[in-house]
Amino acid sequence: AACRAVAGQASQMRDIHLSIVSHGHAHYLERLFADLAAMPSARRYQVTLVMNIPDADRAFLQHAPFPVGIIDNPHPQGFGHNHNMAFRAPPLAAERAFFVVLNPDVRLQGDALAVLAERLGQNPDAGVIAPRVVSPQGVPEDSARELPTLPGLIRKALGRSGAWQAPPGDAVFSPDWVAGICMLFPRQVFAQLNGFDEGYYLYYEDVDICSRLRLAGYSVLVDPTQAIVHDAQRSSRRQWRYARWHLYSVLRFLRSDVYRQVRRLPRRR
Repeated sequence: AACRAVAGQASQMRDIHLSIVSHGHAHYLERLFADLAAMPSARRYQVTLVMNIPDADRAFLQHAPFPVGIIDNPHPQGFGHNHNMAFRAPPLAAERAFFVVLNPDVRLQGDALAVLAERLGQNPDAGVIAPRVVSPQGVPEDSARELPTLPGLIRKALGRSGAWQAPPGDAVFSPDWVAGICMLFPRQVFAQLNGFDEGYYLYYEDVDICSRLRLAGYSVLVDPTQAIVHDAQRSSRRQWRYARWHLYSVLRFLRSDVYRQVRRLPRRR
């Protein structure tokens, strides 16, 4: 699908490239773009918005203080395919740019993306960084997690185990993987890994890419001083189609060479 620029002018200073995929989420996008526009670093952004499901309400895009390119999918595509397509879409940022995968159903505050980019720049061995994620009620979400195992997944399905607990305090820490709600990559690292594995239509793309980052010698980081609010939909718990995709992705990952190899890595400290 072609990418159309609808706002702003490209600039070498725009070193944070955001990929946002909408499934008819105009009501979320309007407030998300308002949050982005209010950030002090807004003029560093360029956004690629993938319309996976058409949405006619786009008037708010005209007032964005950063360039926005739109990709209209003729047919819905999977999570990895959409973000990989956005990554390749012009105009691209400079080689030192950061690539951000961002859900449309989040709220941002402060200057979180710029802080995360700075933190990532201070850690040259890091392949991705994420913020702390909380619900609209302020409850922490389990967005930073340990490598899944079949026994652990069975216990979780039976409601017999809780989420992995992040370390207390404000120090940056390194989980096995972070959820694809908000992931900030160095552009060259995302390119090195060839982006997301598009064999996962939905779910576990984030587990897979974090595992491949670790196998390539990079670390996965979370900066708990930066928080975003996520209005989680939990579709896999309510609709059989999503539950089927979730189960397929779990089984695909557990049977993959990536999983067999990453299980042999030393445990995180």
